[in-house]
Amino acid sequence: MYGVNLSSSESQRAIVSLNVLFNGMPKTSGCEKCVEINGENAFWCCKSQSPSMYYVEFLNVYQEVRKWNKENRQALLFRSIRNYLDNSISKGCIFYVDGCLCYNQRPQICRNYGVIPQENWEKRWESLKDHLGDKFNSRPQCNLVTSDIPISAKMEDKWFEHTRKCEERLGVPSDQIKLHDEDGGSYRTFHDHLLLEMFDNARSSVGASLNEDFLSRLTKIKLSNPTKDEIELFIGKLSEETVPS
Repeated sequence: MYGVNLSSSESQRAIVSLNVLFNGMPKTSGCEKCVEINGENAFWCCKSQSPSMYYVEFLNVYQEVRKWNKENRQALLFRSIRNYLDNSISKGCIFYVDGCLCYNQRPQICRNYGVIPQENWEKRWESLKDHLGDKFNSRPQCNLVTSDIPISAKMEDKWFEHTRKCEERLGVPSDQIKLHDEDGGSYRTFHDHLLLEMFDNARSSVGASLNEDFLSRLTKIKLSNPTKDEIELFIGKLSEETVPS
């Protein structure tokens, strides 16, 4: 993806550098109170939001996914396809299934959520409003989460810049990094990253119906604005086909 050579030593150093950052960030707590406080609405953040991240952050997670068994990888793929085809604004994270499946490798946005400094939160809030227009219906940060030390806007900006530099070190072209979450950018949702990664690497090994044209096939379905029932019908048919693992 993005012309990155994942077998190079420099790409692996980029992921190591990312984890050095993550391991040095302040620890957070509060999620353990969610069920007690919110009951059936517990973990609404993971159930209704689909986080975005740089490619290097995704690869940090994907290294672990590749260790999963085929059944779990296929289930993750189907959740990714559901999210991609679903045109609604509010849709959950593909890694949340009765708990976070990638908690130790979770991206920076998940690590900061709940403790993002108000100054930075308001900037993102306004950016979302401008981007989504009438579709904007975002909730404020969870007030249960706290960190062991106060987090300033300067600290969070510094962490984000470190992650961006890891993306550069990985080998992602600067013009794609600058696009951020626009079309062609390397800052994408979990499901976008995973679909691109799995089908880019599987082109020569899957059946005719799941070759390099599969992502185009998905896009055509997405543009038809399918209902949830239509999406599930497609997933059901897909489960009978050969899928990359």
